[in-house]
Amino acid sequence: MFHPAALVAFALGCVAVVQASLNRRIAGQIGLAPAVLLNGAIVAICAGAFYVAARRGWVPGMVSSEAKLAWWWLVPGVLGFALITGLPWAIARVGALQVFVVAVAAQMIASLAWDALVEGIPVNALRATGAVVCVAGVALALYGSNR
Repeated sequence: MFHPAALVAFALGCVAVVQASLNRRIAGQIGLAPAVLLNGAIVAICAGAFYVAARRGWVPGMVSSEAKLAWWWLVPGVLGFALITGLPWAIARVGALQVFVVAVAAQMIASLAWDALVEGIPVNALRATGAVVCVAGVALALYGSNR
């Protein structure tokens, strides 16, 4: 059954391509480090506004009880930095198609592992076949690339 979250995931996939490609263009004008800093500032402003809206109850269900900071809560921010920095760098060298086809294949494999090891969702034949087909798609999309 189709879940509305799938539409959100599709939209975010498109957003990722546009965001990373625009960052590559910005980096071409001002350099990667200033482009990453600009992105970080915009993310901080948006995150601050989102937090204020959530705390005021304008975005219901987005704030839970206060908890003590755990060290691993910092990991997503570091990974986000790697994405914001690495994707434009890679696109500048091999193009958006190659970067995102490989990224999708990596996400399929990492998702299977995450679901099995962290979420307790077993890997079955259909899910594994889907990942293999995705990896085969990477080979097809990259075949004959001359960049």
